[in-house]
Amino acid sequence: MNKYVIITWNVRGLGSPVKRQKIYAYLCRRGVHVAFLQETHLAKGEAAKLQKRWRGKIYATETSAFARGALIWVRPGVPLETTDVRLDKNGRWVMLKGHLNGQEITLGNLYAPNQGQLEFFRELSPIIGDVSTDKMIIRGDCNCVLDVGMDRSVPPLLSAPAHKMQRD
Repeated sequence: MNKYVIITWNVRGLGSPVKRQKIYAYLCRRGVHVAFLQETHLAKGEAAKLQKRWRGKIYATETSAFARGALIWVRPGVPLETTDVRLDKNGRWVMLKGHLNGQEITLGNLYAPNQGQLEFFRELSPIIGDVSTDKMIIRGDCNCVLDVGMDRSVPPLLSAPAHKMQRD
């Protein structure tokens, strides 16, 4: 399989045209092939507008609340042929199944909620199972601390709900 540059980035909103252009320019300048963007805040119809401005393919959730949002951008020339595209109606994840260089692959991007992560991942698990392949790339913002020993928050998030999730 060829080597690809893949990035994951919580962009904290794509509402500003200037910000959208700066992000797109950065992705192009860095030679990114696939970008997993979270917290895109795209309202209904915004993904189509973004698709017109950004070259390549965009798979994005849209919500009515200018909140949440997950997006996968695939640079032009990347030979990804999708066979299954699933978009969360709540704007929390995007799952793609397809072929890249003749090999079956699953790409997933998620933006977990700040609370209730355990329920979120329990609901997402069967969906991932439906689109899973031998080769999977799942990226995103889990909004939780998975290893308290590696937590670099100041101060450390000792009472964060994620620790409960870690035990379950």
